[in-house]
Amino acid sequence: TRRAQSDCFAGGCARALAAPPWGRKRSVRRTMGGIGALECTLGAKGGAGASTSATNVPGNDTGGAERFQFLTLINFYEACPNAMNTRHRSNMLKHLFDQYEKTEHHPGVVHTHSDYFSLLRLLLPRNDKERNVFHIKDAKMAAALAQGLGLGKDTEEALRLKNWRTAGGEGTGNLAMVARSILKGRCRSTGCSIAEVNKYLDRLAGDSVDADTSDPNARFGEGKYGQGVKTSKHQADLLAEMSDRFGEVEMFWIIKVILKDDFRLGCGERAIFSAFHQDAAEVMNTTSSLREVAVACGRNRDERVKRREIEVGTCVRAMTAQKAYSPQDAAMRREIKGKDTVVECKFDGERAQVHFERTGGAGDFKLNMFSRNLKDHAGKYKAIGTVLDKALNQEVTRVILDCEIVGYSEEHFKATQSGFIAFGTLANIANSINRGHTPDGWPDAELALLVFDMLYVNDSSVNHYTLAERHAEMRKFISPHRVPRVGSVDLVLPDRTPILPGRKLPYSRRAERGGSRAVELIQRAFNESIDHAEEGILVKSLASKWEAGLRSGAWLKIKPDYIKGRVDLDCIIIGGYYGTNRRGGDISEYLVALLKQPAAPGAEPTHYESFAKVGGGFSEEDRRTLREKMRDHYIPYEQGTPPEYTVTHHRMERPHVWIKPGHGIALQIAADIRLIHTEVFAAAYSLRFPRCERVRYDKPIRDCLTDQGLNDIIAANREKGGQGAMLLSKDQAQGEGITPKAMKKQRQVKARRAQVEQRYQLLDTTHVEKVASWLQGMKVHVVQGDAEVKKSVEEQVARCGGTSIANLPAIKNKARLGAGAKRKLEELGPEASPYGEDVVVIASTDRGVALDGHEQFDKVDVLSSMWLDDCERCGNLITP
Repeated sequence: TRRAQSDCFAGGCARALAAPPWGRKRSVRRTMGGIGALECTLGAKGGAGASTSATNVPGNDTGGAERFQFLTLINFYEACPNAMNTRHRSNMLKHLFDQYEKTEHHPGVVHTHSDYFSLLRLLLPRNDKERNVFHIKDAKMAAALAQGLGLGKDTEEALRLKNWRTAGGEGTGNLAMVARSILKGRCRSTGCSIAEVNKYLDRLAGDSVDADTSDPNARFGEGKYGQGVKTSKHQADLLAEMSDRFGEVEMFWIIKVILKDDFRLGCGERAIFSAFHQDAAEVMNTTSSLREVAVACGRNRDERVKRREIEVGTCVRAMTAQKAYSPQDAAMRREIKGKDTVVECKFDGERAQVHFERTGGAGDFKLNMFSRNLKDHAGKYKAIGTVLDKALNQEVTRVILDCEIVGYSEEHFKATQSGFIAFGTLANIANSINRGHTPDGWPDAELALLVFDMLYVNDSSVNHYTLAERHAEMRKFISPHRVPRVGSVDLVLPDRTPILPGRKLPYSRRAERGGSRAVELIQRAFNESIDHAEEGILVKSLASKWEAGLRSGAWLKIKPDYIKGRVDLDCIIIGGYYGTNRRGGDISEYLVALLKQPAAPGAEPTHYESFAKVGGGFSEEDRRTLREKMRDHYIPYEQGTPPEYTVTHHRMERPHVWIKPGHGIALQIAADIRLIHTEVFAAAYSLRFPRCERVRYDKPIRDCLTDQGLNDIIAANREKGGQGAMLLSKDQAQGEGITPKAMKKQRQVKARRAQVEQRYQLLDTTHVEKVASWLQGMKVHVVQGDAEVKKSVEEQVARCGGTSIANLPAIKNKARLGAGAKRKLEELGPEASPYGEDVVVIASTDRGVALDGHEQFDKVDVLSSMWLDDCERCGNLITP
């Protein structure tokens, strides 16, 4: 079994690694019988046991990636998720690298290899930025596979690929698994090496294909080699060639690499780098290059690597901030308390690491603008490069700046007192400026490059300086500059007036020595950020150093959605989206809507407008129950949109199924308190980061939020001093936020509550109108049966004045009754209730285990639900 294979993999690994160097090879070979391909494959191909020329130079490759079988790596892929614990998994990783080393032999040199990059890029495909993007997503991959395999358009297998989310059968919801089941029997493994796999992937990405710019279907890559042909035919032909070369198991993992799918190994980048070399993570942070990690750390995995300095043109992983859950929490953190700090505005833009180098005369420069995902967006934001050239002093030849790119409009400032335009419109503004056009929405919109840190200037890095010293360097070398209708470069420095037109509020403020003054400053800055509908604030120690890839406690972020106080919105489900992987094959996300306020006062709402897409916050029981209740009301998207729904049909809105109008279920939604203007959904505003707080099975559709109700919430906030579209005012967003530990505890409590199935829960009858009182004072227990019948009976009980109870009370023991109670019981005779109170048991089904359990009590009358119907029809209590 896979678990036994995993145990053998790591168990043998642990014993082998513990052995002395001269006994390691023999020990590994003796203990690896369960992994099969590892030893026999390497031996057959001339691995550890092959004769080699004697050399002590690791660069002379006598085996390498050409000899390491891809199936060996697949054995690791499949064994790793079944590891018993972290240590077990770590031993498996170390053993994998040891096995890879055996493909290249250097007498007297251990833990070396000349080509670790081939292995690392298949272990961490998302970190491999050297290979061009594939330009293949799920739908295109399915179409290319069907075309390459010659499956036709309407065959059963072609339709399974096309409808992989919903087709049913093996692997539904997982495209790689569906492809594997179709490829089974069609292809056979020929024992390829990882070098061959990488060559095929390079070809698919276009790295080794010259671009045909006359081809209208040609796409352009973003990697080192620039351009590559990406026509569908090219991809289909190459996938067909790969299916002739690889088996179905190998193709399964290759497809996962192409789609950048989560391998679910149970270990990530940190664990893999830790097993590879103790300095691997640091090298990755300072170079952002998997090849650099392989070369620097692979020379000798037992020796420390010399610390790398940051360089212009080489992206460095960003330093980030930890969360704080209130201004008081931030001021009392160890790294902040008692220290000089600054409080900065947290901008809702795109983080950019700007590398600027002057290459010649005036106006000649080289520009890189790396995003958090390590992509270079200098082409997209090239207009800001000219502005930056003028903002930098002439003595600056090379510089690295930590910045935020935002969109700004003076007209927007007059309307909101903020001026910063929502993040989603940034690309549109940049493209319009590059083409010389007027941006949509805000005609006067421009780009703003807000510089908040400096890492390197001229020929030396300054990231080891304190933040206060780096601020001084920024003042020395940068002067704010603005080109109207193009963009501006401004400095985020304490108490400095912004250059942006209209804005007077500084981006940053300074507090000395923490204490009460720091709390007041942080609270005031936080309140202002809420008033201006900004993302939040950052609190930084002026003594902090800039460290690549670190989430530092010396930098803290506070956002409104971290703080207590929120408005929960009750929205109605109108559509569903099929899930993938473990949630594949069924609906796992929902399109929710607002009711449209009827024109006639008091009229029932009948129309809906799409509002947001919600996928988080559900327990598995919630998802299962929602599917059961709405499954019979699915309408495939292709059959058309119900006329009651106002939608945009935007590609990000388009659901896989609609829910028949009137059969949606209410969800209580929580989200970031800032609303956003949206083109994706039909409503004027949408939510940021929505999540389900509670499924409201009891909530009638007519009581859900309307479009006018949302406008009223926004207007009420503005009356309290808030600006923009906000769900809360600064007065409401106060108090201590919820920490991750507390949030985890809440989820655990919610999960325990969810263990009581919906069919055993009492109906919420607060909305049921009482029309009679003949059951007044009586408690009614409805025996479990059909869920809909039970619900109907409990509604009848509420209408007639009774109270439903989930469980029967304990039978009173006569020995425990007082003398008076015993006499009263004897007077009443055999008709007396054994519970000491008026309890009626009604069966919602003819026969069942629960019903049989009640009939064993002689003094309990189990009545049919028809008795309740007769009583309601007559308007009084009928003696059964």
